[in-house]
Amino acid sequence: MNKLSFNAKVSVVSGLVAIVIVAVLIFTYIVAIPALVSDERFLNYLSEAVKEQVGADLVVEKPVLKTRFSPVINFKTDKISLIKNGKTLLDVENFDTEFSLAKIFQKKIILRKLGSDEIFADINALQTLTFKEQEKEQKPSEFKVDWLSSLLYVKKCMILYKANDKVSIKLLAKDLEITSEREPKHIHFGIFVEINNQNDKLRLGFKDFDKVYIKDKKLIVDNFEFIVNRSRVYIDSVADEKKFDFRIHSNNYDIKSINQFLNSNLLIPNGSEVLACFKDLKGNIKFDFRLTNKGLNGQVDVNKIAFKLIPLANMPVSVTSGKLTMDSKNIDIQDFKGYYDNRIANVIEMSGKVNDYTKKVDTILAITGDATNNFANYVSKLANCNITLKGKTPFALRVLYDVSGKVEVAGGAKVPAGSDILIENMSISPNKFDRALGINLILKGNDVEIKHLNYYIADAIASNIAPTKPMITLKGKLNAMSGAIKELEFDIPEPLPSEFFNVIASQRLFKNGTISGNLKYLGGKKPYLDGNMAMKGVRIVGQKFSIKNGTLTTNRDTVHLTANGRFRRTNYTFDGDIKNEILFPIIVKNINLNIEDLDVERVIQSFAPRDPNRKIDPKRLAEIRKNAVKSNVSTKYFEVEEKTTTKTVSENDDPIEFQPNLVAIEKCQFNVKKGEYKDIKFGNLHANLTLTKLGVLEIKSNKFDFAEGISTLKVYCDLAKEKYSIRLGAKDVESNLIASTMLNLPNEISGKSKALLEFYTDHNAKLNGSIRFAINDGSITKLGLVQYVLNMAALFRNPIVMISPSTIVDLVNIPEGSFKLINGEMKIRNNVIERMMIKSSSPQLSSFIIGRIDLETFDSSLRIYTKFSNRHKGFAGFLRGLSLNALAKKASSFTSPPEEVSYYATELSQLPKLETGEENAQVFLTTVDGDVQTTNFLSSLKKVK
Repeated sequence: MNKLSFNAKVSVVSGLVAIVIVAVLIFTYIVAIPALVSDERFLNYLSEAVKEQVGADLVVEKPVLKTRFSPVINFKTDKISLIKNGKTLLDVENFDTEFSLAKIFQKKIILRKLGSDEIFADINALQTLTFKEQEKEQKPSEFKVDWLSSLLYVKKCMILYKANDKVSIKLLAKDLEITSEREPKHIHFGIFVEINNQNDKLRLGFKDFDKVYIKDKKLIVDNFEFIVNRSRVYIDSVADEKKFDFRIHSNNYDIKSINQFLNSNLLIPNGSEVLACFKDLKGNIKFDFRLTNKGLNGQVDVNKIAFKLIPLANMPVSVTSGKLTMDSKNIDIQDFKGYYDNRIANVIEMSGKVNDYTKKVDTILAITGDATNNFANYVSKLANCNITLKGKTPFALRVLYDVSGKVEVAGGAKVPAGSDILIENMSISPNKFDRALGINLILKGNDVEIKHLNYYIADAIASNIAPTKPMITLKGKLNAMSGAIKELEFDIPEPLPSEFFNVIASQRLFKNGTISGNLKYLGGKKPYLDGNMAMKGVRIVGQKFSIKNGTLTTNRDTVHLTANGRFRRTNYTFDGDIKNEILFPIIVKNINLNIEDLDVERVIQSFAPRDPNRKIDPKRLAEIRKNAVKSNVSTKYFEVEEKTTTKTVSENDDPIEFQPNLVAIEKCQFNVKKGEYKDIKFGNLHANLTLTKLGVLEIKSNKFDFAEGISTLKVYCDLAKEKYSIRLGAKDVESNLIASTMLNLPNEISGKSKALLEFYTDHNAKLNGSIRFAINDGSITKLGLVQYVLNMAALFRNPIVMISPSTIVDLVNIPEGSFKLINGEMKIRNNVIERMMIKSSSPQLSSFIIGRIDLETFDSSLRIYTKFSNRHKGFAGFLRGLSLNALAKKASSFTSPPEEVSYYATELSQLPKLETGEENAQVFLTTVDGDVQTTNFLSSLKKVK
């Protein structure tokens, strides 16, 4: 046998090695790899590797890898699951795939089949997986997958995804399939998507109906229809690896669905901010959008929609026409027309733009229309005050909005002559002039900042051009939901005629002079005022009351008020301090009112009706006009008709009730340097007043000069409990002044008198208390004692005044002469003088009146004892019309017996003794029973001694 050459041996060995390698590879491909894939140890290793890599458990059930003597490989498994912390992240049932390695050397893998019976995936849970970082950056694979001839399918599928705390998505699909045919290669599907945004559900339904397919390596969507809630939407699209052209359109699309899409922020970042100025959207639109690799373009035409405009206090708006165009960055709002507050007559137009809607969302809206009172109702909510419009008022507003949520509203309204504007139900100017309002508000959340609310007035105001300077400006900050005021500023740039406030008060209160200033309310836990106000040369109409200079100034602790002027030709000064803390109770720290010369009679007369025909002295009128402080603003803009009222007080009107904790006065001092009431002079009066927060009012005066004597006053009132008391005292006052002035008895009575009145009552308004008075060393000239007593009683509201003086004088005539003392006392309980005692004494006469009087019914029971002296002039000197001697003789027939005299002994002992002696005195008793007001009473006379 010939020996083989070396080369031949090498070739043989190499061939055998190659055969072995190929055999091993074939064995590995056909037997080893499928066996390895199904081996439990390999599966455990694979599971541990996955857990180490992503932190989750991989479960693979019954994997089967089939190979054959061809490049085709098939892999199946009953289940593939990914589980973390006991929760399933991914679950694939009956996974089946087949691919060919025939073109492996061309770096192409041919996918022949890929599918599953059921797939479940929780996207948010899968996002929690933590992949270990690769040390080296992964390069894109050079291999490509050819899937155009493959069969792709999923029989059932559920995918869950939560975009944020508010938005969640659930996708359900079945019969998903990409057929194996090539031209065309249809894509079949049935998909239902539900998007939940805080219980607001948006539902989408997709069914292919052979409208989606792949042809010529292009994905084609041919007039594909799908459902969004109840709206039908159509898609036409062509896409390949390099470019795409996607069109979506609908002729009758529910606007609410667009708002739901935008609010989800799924399609457009910050999409929820695009329509943030609107809420409660409803209606339908026509839209057509086209998206290509060059950008987005689209248009929306309004069929009819309705919404509420948030920047205008949720005012309802209906839009009947309008167009919206958009590109990939901006949105234009054009020619929107409609009406507001559900009334067709309330015309409104709107246009605007949304710039950079994916990031900044800078929104500009221009709104014009005719404002009616319906519009004013919504402005009132923003301004936190009641604004009323009468007639139609053209307005223009600009609304600015950005991604931060800030809304700025600026604009104004012209109130033409003939229309009117009312604030808090009061006209602020006569309607025969043009007026205008300028407004600038900023809203963010529930916070409202009033940058300015300007008021203008002129003979004529051009459209869209406001006067250069407002007459009055309001600024502030408040909470739109709660109405809580953080700041509120009232500013008068230039002094206004005082008549401006006649417009606010809706009646003629002020005349002449000016009012100016700035006042700001600053809220918080301890709200306070900041600013100053001034009044100069202002007169109060019809009251002869003027304020020459009045000021209100503030610091952090105090609101200080000052004023000086004249009242009824009397000079006065006033100053006071109020605690600068606008919380109830309002604390009045100190008030001083100083009057130089007070004429009480003139003040009382000032409340009497004024003679309408009375003319002012022309010289006086000229002087007033010459010295009047004037404003640069004409008073004609503030003329107010004088109003009269026919309202009468009803018995059913609710009583005024004191509300505690509203105001408290720590100190109030009332000072009168001198004064007079007819002939009575008084002066040096200083009274202190306090009021607690619980309603306890106290007034105390000093001992002031009064009618050549002195007087004092004390008042205590519990306003909450309705308990009141007053104590008034007088000492050493001149009786002739009192009698002449108060009792109309000039030169009839003289002497020094004193009195003390103490009254108290409660919610029943029943009078209780006592009256005590006395007159010393005086004289009676003509009318005599009884007339004096009756009139003095009238001074203290004693109903005995209703007894005819002539009746008593006829019964008991009185001698003229002097007296040393008249004193009296009355005890009052629940409007009844339960015990009245009046005593008098003089040289020849003394008397004692005792009894009871009901102050409501005037039912009375009185006993009048009169003691006369027989000495000196006897009866002849004072008998007038009826001789007392004759009366005594006649009365002797009914002279009281001794036992009856003893019955009267206690009361007889109250009779003052006569200076002329008791041995020659006679005592008569007059009794009165009945109604002393109507003189319907019985009387009797008897001699008791």
